[in-house]
Amino acid sequence: MNGKIALLKKFSTREEAEIAKGLLESNNIRVILKSDDASGFYPQMDLSMGVKLFVDESDLEEAKELLTSSVENQDEGN
Repeated sequence: MNGKIALLKKFSTREEAEIAKGLLESNNIRVILKSDDASGFYPQMDLSMGVKLFVDESDLEEAKELLTSSVENQDEGN
């Protein structure tokens, strides 16, 4: 990360956050995940604390667009 980081989204599960992370990284956007689940030993903590996904502030708008278009594409497939 070159500059300031910005919170992109808060997820209720690590799995959702990991999927979003993969999508963003495949588009050359660096991602930081932060959760208070004791490194995965207490995944139930994700439900109350959430999993936060951060990106470089300069990538924030592009990352939002990617996540939004991904959700829209999933909705069209159902």
